[in-house]
Amino acid sequence: MSPTYSVLKTFYDFIIIGAGTAGSVVGARLSENPNFNVLVLEAGTDVPKTQTWSVPLFATGPVSGTEGLWRYISEPQIGLNNRTVPVPRGKVVGGSSLVNFMVYTRGSIEEYDRIANVTGDQRWSWDNILSLSKKSETRELPTSGHDFPGDYNPEGYGTSGPIRISLPNDGSPFHERVKQAAHELSDFSWNPDTNSGTPLGMSRMWGTIGTGVRNGANNYFNTAGRRRNLDLIRNAHVTRILFSNDKIPVVTGVEFVQGTNGTKTVVKASKEVILSAGTINSPQILMLSGVGPKTELQALGIKVVKDHPQVGKNLQDHTVLVNSWYINDNTSVDAFYTNPVFAQQQRVLYNTNKTGRMSNTISQTIGFFRLPSDDPIWSQPGVVDTSAGPNSPQFEFLLDDEFTSTIYPHPSTGNFMSIATVNLAPSSRGTLTLRSSNPFDAPVIDLGILTKELDLHIGVTALKRAREFVTAPAFKDYILGEWGPLSQAHTDEEIIQYIRNTTVSIFHPTSTLAMSAWNSPHGVVNPDLTMKGIKKLRVVDASIFPFVPAAHLQVPIYAMAELASEIITSDYQ
Repeated sequence: MSPTYSVLKTFYDFIIIGAGTAGSVVGARLSENPNFNVLVLEAGTDVPKTQTWSVPLFATGPVSGTEGLWRYISEPQIGLNNRTVPVPRGKVVGGSSLVNFMVYTRGSIEEYDRIANVTGDQRWSWDNILSLSKKSETRELPTSGHDFPGDYNPEGYGTSGPIRISLPNDGSPFHERVKQAAHELSDFSWNPDTNSGTPLGMSRMWGTIGTGVRNGANNYFNTAGRRRNLDLIRNAHVTRILFSNDKIPVVTGVEFVQGTNGTKTVVKASKEVILSAGTINSPQILMLSGVGPKTELQALGIKVVKDHPQVGKNLQDHTVLVNSWYINDNTSVDAFYTNPVFAQQQRVLYNTNKTGRMSNTISQTIGFFRLPSDDPIWSQPGVVDTSAGPNSPQFEFLLDDEFTSTIYPHPSTGNFMSIATVNLAPSSRGTLTLRSSNPFDAPVIDLGILTKELDLHIGVTALKRAREFVTAPAFKDYILGEWGPLSQAHTDEEIIQYIRNTTVSIFHPTSTLAMSAWNSPHGVVNPDLTMKGIKKLRVVDASIFPFVPAAHLQVPIYAMAELASEIITSDYQ
């Protein structure tokens, strides 16, 4: 049973803004100490109890959701031929972990060691982060009973955390074909466990589907139950953080409203405020409160509390291009939508024991790859590898036997396979700024997609590698041809235009309040996630990553929030 509140107190030890992927962790963990009084303010409500939120096949992420979302739209993107793209974020208890694609990837050893080196704090290194990742999770056997022996290391996963994860529940023949193809082509090796810290290669894909249903950060609250020292207020839209007038500003409390015309309520924090509203909303709340680039705030008539030039800068995001092929297979996921008999069979399987095609998310296999070390792009002036190191991926494959698109409607006939190619190490940077001083106005989001030559080159290379992969003997007589715009993109120029016309965000924005070393004049937060130049304020969400992790973000965020909880608890022993 998740927490609620009976009587709102005037003072709390900790006020957490946002009950998302990170805020849920911090709220639940801090309240384990009975001496801490914790308040969590969430702008959304509890997750709706519908199959589009809980059943993996249908819970296909924010592109299909109709409620529980911040439905943000980017500014026109120059790199996408001036198209806008969706930037949805979760507006529910559990945040974006309840609207994601349920993909569970940790990233590389180098990913976290780089953060430790940049910040000068070894608590961010792989060895420590791995233990915290395991603390957050419970590895379950697939509901189908098919355990895929040899395709993962059982010792590499947690056994008692709130997030229940598993390998695919289905194990469809298509993915056995994918594994066979990886063995047939020397350029596509099979990796027995991409969550081991060395992710390069093809592998089974873990998902937050440990019991055949979506698992999200709200499980932290469900585990906590109704603790007397934990209050969670829903529909609480934070309008600003309150500060003292001292030379070094000190946070005193938080102002929020319930409903656009609601009465303003102020609550005070005796220890600190923890900002966990996410990459988009956290910098927005800071700037509305007077913390951000001085000239931008003054232009909107906002009183400047602290000139923080890098608030809202350094925005990074992964991009995705979905490519589809016609296949000779009438048992693909597409049959669920075109064959009523097949669909009914699958519903019976799922309703009986949470097995079958409905029990899985968008993919069962995943691949991580890099550009060649002798790629000509590296000799071009100004081109720098932005990945974490030679054992870290620059792009990804997500594979499934179904038609998938964030742009085009599902074809009325045909069976398909899709390979989504994802840029995991973008060089491009965007910005987030205020549209107005009205806290209910969406901010201005410029993702900066494909504004660097390297990102475009990675996209072209990833598509060519996908085309190479489907030439494996395992796909002979199985693949019938390319679908739609992909079939018209052959020359490099045609491929580039296809990429610009079809690429979208995969909804992994980070780094708008980037972390840096204690003595660094750059960045926004310190290695312990306290705000530079402000007292009693900490940031705990994806906005603090100096670099967008080369992973789907929920695992890095869970581990980061677990670390933050330990740091905060230690600070107030």
